[in-house]
Amino acid sequence: MVGRDEKLAGKEKQVVKRLEKTLVRQQTSEEREKGQNDSKMKEMILSSSSDEEDTDNGDDDTVSCKAGPTQEKIQRGRKAVIPPELATTLDRIKMSDRKAMFIISETAKSLGHNITDFTLNCDSIHRLRMKHQSVQSAALKAKFQDNIPLVIHWNGKLIAYLTSKEQVEQPIIVSGKGVFQLLTVAKLTSGTGEAQAPAVYSAIEDWCITENIRAMCFDTTSSNTGRLAGTCVLLEQKIGKERLSLACRHHVMELFIGAAFEVCLGSTSAPQVQIFTGFQPYWMFV
Repeated sequence: MVGRDEKLAGKEKQVVKRLEKTLVRQQTSEEREKGQNDSKMKEMILSSSSDEEDTDNGDDDTVSCKAGPTQEKIQRGRKAVIPPELATTLDRIKMSDRKAMFIISETAKSLGHNITDFTLNCDSIHRLRMKHQSVQSAALKAKFQDNIPLVIHWNGKLIAYLTSKEQVEQPIIVSGKGVFQLLTVAKLTSGTGEAQAPAVYSAIEDWCITENIRAMCFDTTSSNTGRLAGTCVLLEQKIGKERLSLACRHHVMELFIGAAFEVCLGSTSAPQVQIFTGFQPYWMFV
């Protein structure tokens, strides 16, 4: 009555095309399986015929054996080519396992080595790098000075992860007299106190320095300073003792400067203040 629905017709054509493609894939897979089965049957017939010929040509007292083609086994290389120093260098320049494999193989060729003698694949290089990282981490923890008062530092801002949609918390660090050590970079899904406090506590527990933490350094966001669900309160509950709160001096001064600005020039909600933007290009002449 009203004519043909072009959108519906287009959708129907797409459905028909998808069905045709599915049928073609099924036919090709069936033909491939049929060909593989035929080849297996031919091999079985040939092997059985060769066995019969062997039994006919051989003596009655001998035991017949199946004759098959001898295939040489490919020997895999067993020499590791990722010493700790090289693994540290690869991590420092942030080189992937695949690129490292290409560079190491070409370097070995140019030096006259046979690369089949080495374990050169992405998985082996990744395992060796992880092994060296765990060894270095254990050595750092063993040499760490745990007999001095320490301050734990963290930040409430999240940095986007490079290879997925996860979020990565900024580094968790401890400092003290002659000590400045990175503990970990915790992966978090949010910047709330409930997510940050367990990560910070897990880091100090892993390094066995819970009793040495005397103060906490943080930014003045509500996720850190909240009196009920802030990271500081939750961390003190996990430690079982109160600790000195050392809020970031830059964030603290922002509060004082903001209050002084509001008294002198009044409150504003604009992201840029006109008096400052006009003064900024003139600053070079002052």
